[in-house]
Amino acid sequence: MANDMPVARGMRTPFFNTDSRLEPIGDIVIPPGLLVAQEFRLPSQNGNLPMDRFIHSLQLDVQLRLTNAVAAETAINADAPWSIINRVVVEGYHRIRNANETFIDLRGPDLHHLMKYYIGTELFNQGTMPLGLVLNNTNDICFSLPVPFVPLLVPSYVASGYLLDAPNYDQLRLRVYLGNLQNLFTTGAGSTETVGPYLGNAAYPARIRVSGYFAQAGAAQFKGFVPGRVWRYSNELTGASMTTTANGTRIFNVPKGNRLRGVMLKTGTKAVTTAGNDAYLALSDVIFTDIRFNRGLNKPVRRYNDFWMGHGEQNYLKRMQQGASAGAPAAPVMIYPTQLGHLLMDFCPKGHLQDAMDLRGLVAGATGDVDTYIDANVVGAANQAAIAVWEELRGFPQMFL
Repeated sequence: MANDMPVARGMRTPFFNTDSRLEPIGDIVIPPGLLVAQEFRLPSQNGNLPMDRFIHSLQLDVQLRLTNAVAAETAINADAPWSIINRVVVEGYHRIRNANETFIDLRGPDLHHLMKYYIGTELFNQGTMPLGLVLNNTNDICFSLPVPFVPLLVPSYVASGYLLDAPNYDQLRLRVYLGNLQNLFTTGAGSTETVGPYLGNAAYPARIRVSGYFAQAGAAQFKGFVPGRVWRYSNELTGASMTTTANGTRIFNVPKGNRLRGVMLKTGTKAVTTAGNDAYLALSDVIFTDIRFNRGLNKPVRRYNDFWMGHGEQNYLKRMQQGASAGAPAAPVMIYPTQLGHLLMDFCPKGHLQDAMDLRGLVAGATGDVDTYIDANVVGAANQAAIAVWEELRGFPQMFL
């Protein structure tokens, strides 16, 4: 398990008291009135996240009520209600690496479904489900969206090697992009939704409550320790590749130069949204078949007949993994929505990071660039699109004395 350990001077990650103590950070207030797309940052610390401690994850608790003022909405997007969070971005300047890093950049619904795969069940959501389209209808939205910085479903001593070393950053910021009405619904002429307090109770104003899972390591506070970093981001494919029926279509080029924990594919039909926003009207399992992850031209290292084969794999492997600890209760069966459209290729299904796809040596070398890509047979149709969510492991944990 050498690749799971810090490499500098053969050191392991420092001992810690806890790696995930939950504490509030601050509330982002969503202004009352019409629901409009806008960017939010934390209202305190000049918009920065706390930079005095290492951080395991963030948690975004979204709370608001939408009231339908005009009966002009005709359909609910498959991504709703999570698509109200158009994007979540975490970025900062790392002083030791001398680099600006945008290591989290994901759409709300994609982050939601990625977490479902790892958690093995639905995330917390006690809002109105499904959302309603009736005049004067109230849609209460209340869900939690985790934003992890560490690799998931790995032993805690491995995950701690990838904590967010916030003290080593300048201007470590969270940006949350709120969507508008078209992120949630297919809208007609005059469609409007007004933002109000959750449950109509002034004690619960419309807001995004931001909390952090903090790590504690005694007086030393991880002194001299520089973790590795997990980058989570996505690419989208639209156009002829998704609207034309063809076999062996190249759908995504795989990012090289680092280790790849996994990639989640998402397929469906795009919703009509305003520029800069994004949502899917419907999701589908049958757009791609014979999906292949190729390391070299026509040399698949992962191959799935269809998305259903991947669903079966995730149910089986995650159930075994979650129930593996001595005395642990039986793990919950994976819960999938009726509309699926997601496939996770996890290169570390048992939580061993040495199984990650090592793409560091494929950019140059004696044989030159190694073509690395995903292809599939595509059943084309109008307005179809696909998203690839990448989980890269950049660097290794290191201890500097």
